[in-house]
Parts: sequence; structure tokens; C-alpha cells
Amino acid sequence: MPWFVLLLVALPLAAGAFAAGRTDWQYQLAGLADPFLGRPAPGFTIILGVIASFLLAVGVWVGRALLRRTEPLAAGRMAPPRIRARWWFVLVVAWAAYGLGIASVAAAGGIRDYPGTMRLEFGPPVESTIEVPATCRTAVALPDVIAEVQPNVEGLYGLVLRNLPTGERRRSPEPTGVFVELIGGGNAATAYELPNVPVRPLPHIEMTLGTGETQSGPPIGFLGAYHYRVLDFEEAGMSGMVDVEGARFSDPFGDGTGPGSVRWVNLEIQNDPWPPAIAVRIEWTCRP
Repeated sequence: MPWFVLLLVALPLAAGAFAAGRTDWQYQLAGLADPFLGRPAPGFTIILGVIASFLLAVGVWVGRALLRRTEPLAAGRMAPPRIRARWWFVLVVAWAAYGLGIASVAAAGGIRDYPGTMRLEFGPPVESTIEVPATCRTAVALPDVIAEVQPNVEGLYGLVLRNLPTGERRRSPEPTGVFVELIGGGNAATAYELPNVPVRPLPHIEMTLGTGETQSGPPIGFLGAYHYRVLDFEEAGMSGMVDVEGARFSDPFGDGTGPGSVRWVNLEIQNDPWPPAIAVRIEWTCRP
């Protein structure tokens, strides 16, 4: 097989193998490698690569055996060993590129945590500003790219700016590709006492068992009563800002009056002082 044909096959294969090596090791260092969840994992890729290499070797051996049977010896002699071995060049290049991809990520390092601060400005009816310490997490092998900003207290918002392993912007129905989520669940949802929040009974889930007995879940706080989406996003180096809109959600379980049913209690009340929507601006600064 001519060398230029081998190069035409090997070069794009090497590029793909290098990218696969980088992605696999990024997920590995992030602790998120899991092929069963559809995430890249080096062990799984290596197993597939070994199988593909074996199948290629078998295919070449079968092809040569068929050629030796169908072609007369005088018309086509066996190629010299150095020419017969050329097909291995493709495998060598692919495996070397995969190893280089892994090495490039390992040399750059894994996730780095930097101290930072978050400033949250709430619109009415809260109309207050708070500032809390935070932790900024970089993407794997990208020490200058912030992927997540998490407050060091529960019950407030955490920001997911990018995919933690790769540093790519995450898919989202919103154009910004930025996610906001409350940190902590259960009792942690009411752990942070936000100032100026109108007082009312806290919502909680109530389940009616088949025996008629009722069980109640932990209450959610003011911030937990809203679904959030990011309206605007700006970033400059190690700092940035997002504008967030929260909209009250309705009881997805219905009235929950029958046995074995689930319902929200106090999610919505008469003359509810909690507004149907709130606006929050979140600013962050990270200090490498």
C-alpha cells in the first residue's frame, strides 16, 4: 500500500484519536467518566480500540489469504515484509495520537478551585443586596476558564457556566447556555435567612398514604418556590454577571385529595405576599 494512501487514512484518524484522548482524560480527571451514562471514559475507549485493532488485523490476514488462493504465484508474488507491515502504521499513529491527547491534558492539570465572592442583588419585594464567599472551579486542563461558581453557604444560587470537564458552553434552551440552581435541598433550602422576605407559611409536600396517614416533607424557602432562567450573561476574565428571572411554579400534583396522593401545602395562599416573579442579578469575582 503506497505511503501517501496510508497518510490520507492515518492523519484524520490521528486527529480523531487525539481529540478522543483529550476528552476521555478530561472526564476522568473531573470524576465524571461513565460510559453507562453516555460520558466518555478512557477504559471504554481503549477496549473499543483494542477490538477495532484486532478486527483490522483479522481482516488484513483474511484478505491476504484470499489473495494467495486466487492469484497465481507467477502473476503476483508475496510482498516483502516491510511492505506487508505498512498497514500497522495506521494503528501505531492512532494509538500514539490517543496517548498524546491524554498526555496533553495530564500536563495541563485537573480542576482548580479559586476563592471568590458572589454579590446578589434582589428586586422587589426583597430589594436587598448580599455578598457571600464563593468557590470558583475551573474546567479540566484550563486554569483560566471558570466553569462553576458555587456559594460557600447553602440555600443560595450556584452558577454552571460551562461543562466542567471540557470547558465548553453547556446546551440549554436559553441562548446564554448558563444554568442557575439552588445549592442544597431539604432543610438546607431554608438555611440562609434572606433579609426582607415577606413572612408567610412555608410550602411543603404532603403525602396521603393508603391507610389515611399523612406524611410531610421538609419546607422550602422563598427562593425554592421559583423556577429560574438566565436572561443575560456577561463575562470578563475572572469575573462576570448574570441576570436571572424567577417565576413561581404551580402544584404539579393537582389537589392531591385521594389516598396514596401527593400535594403541595401552602405553595400558593390567598393574598400571597410572595410575588409571581422575582429578578436577581448575580455578580462574581474569582481570585486565582
